[in-house]
Amino acid sequence: MNLITSISLITAFFGGMVALFAPCCITFLLPSYLANIFKSKTNVVTMTIIFGLGLATILVPTALGIRAVGQ
Repeated sequence: MNLITSISLITAFFGGMVALFAPCCITFLLPSYLANIFKSKTNVVTMTIIFGLGLATILVPTALGIRAVGQ
């Protein structure tokens, strides 16, 4: 992996971490996530993975589409 790719991945990771504290995430996503994981305390890891996959299903194609338009 070259230097530019490494820097881009690190920047994207920290950008995602900062985005978690955006008002829309805290107001809408966090309560729905907490409501789902606390239904069954034995399945917290499973529910977390499913919730993350659900978000990725929407956000990854959207980001790739925006990237394609931008290029």
